[in-house]
Amino acid sequence: MPFNLKPINLANKTAASYTVKGKYIRQGNAEEFLLLRGTPQSVNLNKFLMRGQVKVSIAKAESDLNNNARTINCSGTGTASRKRWTNIAGLTISELLSATNNLTSSPSTNDQILQLETESNWGENYGQFIQGYITAPQTGTYTFWIASDDASEFWLSTDSNPSNKVKRAFVNGWTGSREWTKEPGQKSVTITLTACQQYYFEILHKDYDGGDYLAVGWAKPGQDTNSPSEVVPGSVLSTFSEGGTPLTCNFTISATNSNSTPEPNSSFNLIAACSGADCNGVSYSWSGNGVAGSTQNLSNITAPSSAGNYIYSVTASKVGCAPQISSTTITVGTTTVSCAVNMVKLKFRQVNECCMERLIGAKIQGSNNGGSSWTDIYTFTGNGNGQMTEYSFSNSNVYSSLRFLASSTGWGELGELEFYNGSTKLSGTPFGSPGNNTSDNFDKAFDGDLGTGWHGAAVGNVNYAGLQNISCAGTPPVCTTPVAPSIAVTQGTTVCATTNQQVTLTASGCNGSITWFKDNVQVATGQATYTTSTPGSYTALCANGTCLSVKSAAIIVAQTTGCGSSSDVTPHIAQTGHPDHVNLTITGTKDAWFLTDNSTATKGSDEDWWYVNGGDITITDTPLVNYPYESNYPFTIIKYKVKKGVQETASNDSMIGTFDKNNSLAIYNVTFIFE
Repeated sequence: MPFNLKPINLANKTAASYTVKGKYIRQGNAEEFLLLRGTPQSVNLNKFLMRGQVKVSIAKAESDLNNNARTINCSGTGTASRKRWTNIAGLTISELLSATNNLTSSPSTNDQILQLETESNWGENYGQFIQGYITAPQTGTYTFWIASDDASEFWLSTDSNPSNKVKRAFVNGWTGSREWTKEPGQKSVTITLTACQQYYFEILHKDYDGGDYLAVGWAKPGQDTNSPSEVVPGSVLSTFSEGGTPLTCNFTISATNSNSTPEPNSSFNLIAACSGADCNGVSYSWSGNGVAGSTQNLSNITAPSSAGNYIYSVTASKVGCAPQISSTTITVGTTTVSCAVNMVKLKFRQVNECCMERLIGAKIQGSNNGGSSWTDIYTFTGNGNGQMTEYSFSNSNVYSSLRFLASSTGWGELGELEFYNGSTKLSGTPFGSPGNNTSDNFDKAFDGDLGTGWHGAAVGNVNYAGLQNISCAGTPPVCTTPVAPSIAVTQGTTVCATTNQQVTLTASGCNGSITWFKDNVQVATGQATYTTSTPGSYTALCANGTCLSVKSAAIIVAQTTGCGSSSDVTPHIAQTGHPDHVNLTITGTKDAWFLTDNSTATKGSDEDWWYVNGGDITITDTPLVNYPYESNYPFTIIKYKVKKGVQETASNDSMIGTFDKNNSLAIYNVTFIFE
């Protein structure tokens, strides 16, 4: 009959409840179970095999292993190449290289590994050779360690060329699993690596008898160098090519535009031209003047409304390669605006006053002969309202003089008058008929003050006010693009927000105003220095009026080792049971865990692996790799071998019902608890 694994309460943390189909025996208290394995026939015979007991122990996190330093988003392809040769006597590397069955002959096995750590107790009298590329996740100094049973050597090149490899760490005798300090040669000197660059590496390992084991660990920039923070993970590894050629970065980006001198608010296109053999797989990110896009080319970009020079930049990225940045500049000039009036804004009388009907019959007129004759452009047909109001109309004729002419019952009575072509306000010299006195003369219709107004001295169309010598937009400013500033850390080394540990950045070489960015988001402007307690990638640009420089080279501000570690959690498994069936390892940090199944269990070509975590089901043809778990609550992973074609169901209960059809077998489960 089905049973429920009861929730486990530990320090106010509660495990999820799962339903498992099978046979069980309660062991000790209600929280522990012996897990049994069987087939559909076992149910009829009531005979099962005990598969062991999962026990999970919890330990406090010793440190913030990943240091939370801000890194550039670059990684490897996930694996490294491994070859093994069996039946090789001896326990030293020299005996491995000099043996008849050595690295020059065909290997006994040839596979990939997911991190720089191999399984224990694989065999006796064998040697293995691991090679590939490490992609540095951030620029800075790294330290490497090696541990093995028996002898081993770790070689790392100064670049992607195997010819430049240097022996960095070694074991002459043997060590225990992850025993990093038994021999002085296990630890390398500090090595400076550049973010996103690939570095060739190789590992030689010789086992004699007894236990066998190999691991390479590292400390990244800003981390403690007394011991590794972690085994070098698969996320930075790339497979070695048999031809000896690493993943290359032979591509160049050039940013251009479809119109380098667009008018204000007009459209243009941004183009990123990629040349070279490795353009395939390149991703793009555009920025500048409010533009944000992730395609190679951007269409119908609206030019800024103000005249000046504007810079747009594209960042081209590819896994394993350093990002490339290219910029293109447009110069926004004077809008080609017709001086033909097609809209006016005016205020007729005051709100709640009488006589609003006096606007009806008033006209907008134009003249090209200094006012000797006038042409009607627009006639008002409705009442005024005492508010500044827009009146649009169709007109394509350009006039050197424009005026408002009062109706036959009007007295002018304008609080303000403005002439427009679209959104462009026309300018000129005011003129008009006199008012009653100087306090209500025609110039009051053009003073920008809605509290004053023009009122004619007599009634009728003898009252008029307008502009002569009409002109449109002025000449735009012209500037030279400033040089990008240089930025440097002038105070502090690393940051921690919880302890207010800060770093001060200073920009130099700018003859204008500095704007600061963190991860491409503006954080400050108008100051040459910027102080922060937040890790990230910082850049700056120089602004001289509307002219902007390109962004400076980035500085990575790292978080202090151990910052906030008191709130971190770490999962530990005391016993993993049967690694030939399921051998889960968990990596990552708080709220961002990744599970990998390192088991060597096999299945038929007509079967799939099913990994069940509560209501989540992952179906895969190969063992689980980097399965994300974004929580710190206890959970159980159950592994099944399922015939292809069985449909995933909406709940565990109905899924278990599917398994009754001789289509699957529960292999094992592992429970993780966090503290």
